[in-house]
Amino acid sequence: MDHIDKLQQFGFLRIGVFSGGEDLIALKQEGNLSSYINDKLKAMDETTKKKNVIYAYVVDGMVVYLGETERTFRERYNNHIRNLVDFAIENKPAYLHWVEFFKTTNRYEIWQMPAPQVEFRGLKVTIRQDFETVLIGEFDFPVMNTRTKGNRILQKQ
Repeated sequence: MDHIDKLQQFGFLRIGVFSGGEDLIALKQEGNLSSYINDKLKAMDETTKKKNVIYAYVVDGMVVYLGETERTFRERYNNHIRNLVDFAIENKPAYLHWVEFFKTTNRYEIWQMPAPQVEFRGLKVTIRQDFETVLIGEFDFPVMNTRTKGNRILQKQ
């Protein structure tokens, strides 16, 4: 089963298709990063205003990153781009590969699904983080999912 079929099987929907090839560091240095982010946010589907989601970046039909957020995806994307540029400028390796991704990828898609909820003794519990971990294990993709500790990159397990 290919990655798109798998995403759809789990309940993901495509929320945006974007052109890449931007040098985010140059955009920040030129003062154009905010307008870049705002243009991307305007092009996103209205479902990006929902909270507690799991999202995927897809390139050429392959998942290259899976993430989760309790915020809306719009907030996460905005924060993600701004932080990765700032940390890349500080030369932190875990963020340099993201800057390179946005610079060298000509087209990428973003897919999203609501985080699953379970009920326990009458309480609804969202299982974003655990489900994200399980999904990462379901896809064979380049190591874009990393956890950082200082400047050391910890590979997905």
